[in-house]
Amino acid sequence: PVETEAPAETEAPADTEPPDEGDGDGGDEAGRTPVAQFEWGIDAPVEYAAGTITFSASNGGSFPHELVVIEGDGYESLPLAEGGAVIEDELPDGALIGRTERISSGSERELVVDLAPGNYVLVCNLGGGGNSHAGLGQNLDITVS
Repeated sequence: PVETEAPAETEAPADTEPPDEGDGDGGDEAGRTPVAQFEWGIDAPVEYAAGTITFSASNGGSFPHELVVIEGDGYESLPLAEGGAVIEDELPDGALIGRTERISSGSERELVVDLAPGNYVLVCNLGGGGNSHAGLGQNLDITVS
């Protein structure tokens, strides 16, 4: 057998920098805010600057999802059906800010909204009863200042 030596340890070049974390308002350099949806959650920043926000919603799950933006003090404060789906017909006028089309597994959709300072909820409002995506955990409270 041929004897070999372990490779010498290497160090990162001195001029490397940590990845860009965006501009502090939750968006990337192109102004899009990534929103990862999956069974059963939403991963996105929770604080935003008021103004136009472009959510780039991706579906990393197996089931179709959607992204809905609702003005409200938090998910639990919204009108909820048994199982946790938001009862959209019972929301105050203008509280439903916007929604994407259904997002199939592995796909992405953008949603552009204008948000004033306040509290909002990101939710997937597909499914009903015990199969409500929101009720299973696919909701996220956010703050805009």
